[in-house]
Amino acid sequence: MNPSRGVVFLAANLPELQSGKTYEMWMVPKTGNPVPAGFFKPQEDGSALHLRPGPLAAIPWAAVAVSVEPETGSPQPATKPILVTPIAAP
Repeated sequence: MNPSRGVVFLAANLPELQSGKTYEMWMVPKTGNPVPAGFFKPQEDGSALHLRPGPLAAIPWAAVAVSVEPETGSPQPATKPILVTPIAAP
């Protein structure tokens, strides 16, 4: 994560998704609701690269999360995140 340039997410061994589903990345603030950061699908080998480019809002971020959502994405996580990675304080 770079506050002025964005977030890069790299993954391996992601499970194949059911038809009509996608992975969605979320920026999780220390207080308040998660913020959508784009959706993506893994390659056939389960690997994925997702970039949320551009500056991030100047708020204290707590984590980056990934959940399985409908193919068009969701305004808030509709399922429990499969991954939550805390963001270390600077």
